[in-house]
Amino acid sequence: MIFIFFVGCTYSKGKVKPGDIQNIEIDVNMAGDSNLWNMIIDDIDFIKLETNDSCVLDEIKKIVLVKDKIIILTWKGGIYIFEKTGKLVKEITNKGKGPFELIRPMDMSISGNGNLMVLAEGKIVEFDSSGNPLSEFFLETQNGVISPINLYWFSPESIYSWCTAIYTSKSENKFHLYKQNNIGTVKAKFFPFQHFSYGVASRFTQIGNNEIVITPPNLNDTISIIKDGLLSPRFCITIKQNRDRTKNPLTGLTNNDFQLPDQLNNYLSRYKIYSLSSNVVLNKTFLTFWLNTPGESYRCFYNTELNMAYVFNCFLKGENESVFYPGSIYCSLDNEFYSSKDAWKVRQLLGNGQTSSSFLPEKRRLKLLEKLKDVKDTDNPILMIIKTKDQ
Repeated sequence: MIFIFFVGCTYSKGKVKPGDIQNIEIDVNMAGDSNLWNMIIDDIDFIKLETNDSCVLDEIKKIVLVKDKIIILTWKGGIYIFEKTGKLVKEITNKGKGPFELIRPMDMSISGNGNLMVLAEGKIVEFDSSGNPLSEFFLETQNGVISPINLYWFSPESIYSWCTAIYTSKSENKFHLYKQNNIGTVKAKFFPFQHFSYGVASRFTQIGNNEIVITPPNLNDTISIIKDGLLSPRFCITIKQNRDRTKNPLTGLTNNDFQLPDQLNNYLSRYKIYSLSSNVVLNKTFLTFWLNTPGESYRCFYNTELNMAYVFNCFLKGENESVFYPGSIYCSLDNEFYSSKDAWKVRQLLGNGQTSSSFLPEKRRLKLLEKLKDVKDTDNPILMIIKTKDQ
């Protein structure tokens, strides 16, 4: 491809055509600081999620959007449905092994007809947008598909599931991504196992309506999307620091290398390898992801229309976090990203006076501070809606 990108505020010439794979080169040595936010963010808003005795969320694992609802899956397996105002609609608490019951929900997605599909140890339970159970399905079949950890259900004939790598001698099982139907028939396989993909959760992320972005399974690899039930590559990320070495750091010495997470972590630390972490999320204009290596963390925003990358060094000396800086980003809709901050962190930042903003007009900044003034340490996480600039 002809598009090569560098961080800072540089960009390539020309417009990207539909179907092109955009090549993004990241140079972490050119990272900037928080002053770049005003080139990306147009506005933000906060949603305070309702808290009561039966609704106290732990750490957010995933957020999906459907109609006028926000649905949250937590790491402890709780599923909560809120209105866009933050009012609690329902908590899905039917845990167990019976019909429509769930054991350790691992992932969820919105189907093509707008229903909620929840994955729990190979079983998929379908709910309407209000949390009422409709049907259930089982994916384990005689085809020998490994138990999935990520799910995207477009239709009964187009179900995508992601599996971590395991020790297996069966070559037909050495793939991460399976496309199958609701009776378990495998229709296609993608992403063969690699050393660096062991134990990787792909983190299917909702982008808009019925479109999913797939986090790459390797340290720097192709980011794919599923749109209208079809998989296609969209971006290819190259990290300059990973490439400039006398020995290729992405190649194991033997087939037994990097089959355990500790081996991979030690290798990352030894060679100071930068790897993608957390969700990769795409909205109307920007692709965003994190890069990490031991002791360093960078947040990347890539403008898909201007072919321009912005990279923020999260540990620059003198960098002061603000209550208005984005936290973890979970999903997107049009030109918005859905982020979150823990209530205790919001309270701490407010108490320390860390309330500056380079991208908000003063009147808007004060209005948002007024909205946050009664946040308590015991409240649920605060959702942040980030509206990015249109080009």
